[in-house]
Amino acid sequence: MPLALLDAYVDGNESRARELVDYSVPDEFPGAAAEVLELRRIQLAADPTRLPWSVRAIVRRDDRLMIGFVNFHGPPGVNDIEASDAAELGWTVFSEHRRHGYATLQQLLTVRYRCVVHHTSVHCACKPRPRRCC
Repeated sequence: MPLALLDAYVDGNESRARELVDYSVPDEFPGAAAEVLELRRIQLAADPTRLPWSVRAIVRRDDRLMIGFVNFHGPPGVNDIEASDAAELGWTVFSEHRRHGYATLQQLLTVRYRCVVHHTSVHCACKPRPRRCC
């Protein structure tokens, strides 16, 4: 999400935020995600190069509905395992859209995009020791 969109959400101007996107946003958004959006806004305002590693909407293709959001916790090196070449991925799929495979698909596409387009290694830390995903 570009800085102008994050500004609108953090400022509570949902109508402005909806004008800036080409998809439908649930009325309850940002809700509990407001803190995440504010953190990403601060980070992006301080360093615009973080945009590729910031928050993004997960939008269902067939009806252009936002069903969640995804973001890296920062560029490579900003992660819980303190690996200089690792990027940590976080996501939320809104409850009514869970159990349809959206999170799995989103993770696959996000990791593939980072590996292929940005030539970044992504490590999975879901086991005791990280393993290379691509």
